[in-house]
Amino acid sequence: MKIADLRQSEAVLETLSMQKRLSQTLKVDILKNQNLEKSMLYKQIWRHRSDYYLKNAPHLLKLKERALEHKLDQRGIIFSLSCKNKVLASLRFVASPFEIESYDNHDFQFDDYKNYYEIGRLVTNPAMDSKTLVLVVQYLLCVSGLEIFSKESCQGLIGICKPESLKLFSRFGLQKVGTSFHPGRKITYDIITGSTESILSNTQSAQTSTEKLTQRLNYTLGL
Repeated sequence: MKIADLRQSEAVLETLSMQKRLSQTLKVDILKNQNLEKSMLYKQIWRHRSDYYLKNAPHLLKLKERALEHKLDQRGIIFSLSCKNKVLASLRFVASPFEIESYDNHDFQFDDYKNYYEIGRLVTNPAMDSKTLVLVVQYLLCVSGLEIFSKESCQGLIGICKPESLKLFSRFGLQKVGTSFHPGRKITYDIITGSTESILSNTQSAQTSTEKLTQRLNYTLGL
């Protein structure tokens, strides 16, 4: 999608408006092409991930998993959403070759997605309840997606998710196109993809009001 067309999208205009209204409450940071070892923000995101893994995905704390995570971080684009210096959610985009290409993908054709970015490492703060979590993730997906589509010549997104998370991603135009088995984790994931056009057309209906998000943050985190 051309940049001029992107700027005319209702989803993009609403995301920009939301960013302006929430600028005093939520901070979006982007890590890209930096020396991560010297970044205090990266250290904060690393701890934020560790807290999530400890509670929800202990297999990702293994040394082999964390080494791969750091390797991909170094060539990826990391977004974090924080409030009062507390990371609420973070995620990462990586250009081809993707992490999931190393899994057992049953002959999935990744060549069709060379101009896509892999979305992954979507991690949330365990302190948030489920309602707040969904709203925060929706906002982060909108803001990060806008940045990727407008500055990285990205034609779409590809990634994996557990079956129970498919409903959330489908709201943003990402649809299941296959499955991927990770032999080390013994987990079968859904492979999801969505073109830029599909994601933008679905994002508009998935966006929530800033008032609702602010109310949930106040209720859950006492902001």
